[in-house]
Amino acid sequence: MLPNPDYFSFGDNGIRYGLYGGLDYSGGVDGGKITGKDDPPPVDDYDEFFYTHDLELQQATTTEERLDAHAHVVAGVYGLLTGTTPDWGLF
Repeated sequence: MLPNPDYFSFGDNGIRYGLYGGLDYSGGVDGGKITGKDDPPPVDDYDEFFYTHDLELQQATTTEERLDAHAHVVAGVYGLLTGTTPDWGLF
């Protein structure tokens, strides 16, 4: 499944996708913060991975937790694009 081109936009920090995909972009706002409650719903499955990534990063307290958040979003997007689950054996 490919991302919907209608959900791409440009912001202060570059390209964005949906409400959660982009550098320092969350909840549809540059510099936005989310809580896990009452956040705007992601627009599709890609945006859902970006949402989870943003929330995991905001809650991370260690380098390992931040790395895990990054790995999860990359694996999720890879899976949506290819229809497979990556087996990179990183962790």
